[in-house]
Amino acid sequence: MIVKFWRLLVTFSGPLLATSAHALVPRVTEEQLKLVKGGMLVKDGLQTSCNLAVIDSKASVVAAACLNFMGDGSLNTTTKYTVYLDDGADGKAAKYTVDSVTVHPEYNATYQLNNLATLQYNADGETTFQNMITPIKGFEKWDELVYTRYTLKDMETMEWEPRSYNIGWLDAEYKCDGLSMVHTVNVDDM
Repeated sequence: MIVKFWRLLVTFSGPLLATSAHALVPRVTEEQLKLVKGGMLVKDGLQTSCNLAVIDSKASVVAAACLNFMGDGSLNTTTKYTVYLDDGADGKAAKYTVDSVTVHPEYNATYQLNNLATLQYNADGETTFQNMITPIKGFEKWDELVYTRYTLKDMETMEWEPRSYNIGWLDAEYKCDGLSMVHTVNVDDM
């Protein structure tokens, strides 16, 4: 999930390099991937297909389109939002009630512009962490990005299905301009 407003991207930074005969090459192991926290949004007790970009033990970013809105475009405040976060270790989820939702002030549901919202929750005070995310500025330094997909196997036992990993490669000519007029007119991106 590449997001625009906060410009966050789930990826790796730090000493994840190994040497080869030609250059430094990024290496990410399965164990390191397990350290990346992720999660999903649940609305009124029903699992959604909306995955979260987990920032830390108190907040995540989700697509605003995943939320429920009223006919006038305002957020439906009667919807109960819950987040299930992956602990990255034993395959169990942690469940937290969302305390507040902040939708991007310029979100446009018709054209999916600024399609972001932050969810704030309290991860019981005992659990604190920061996720492995990096600003999208400086994006050109990365050769590959790792995306994960989360689905709960059972909401009662809070067990996850096995995570699926997708690796996306970027080249120097990566452009979204041809895909959408939104990207074409957005000169502030990348």
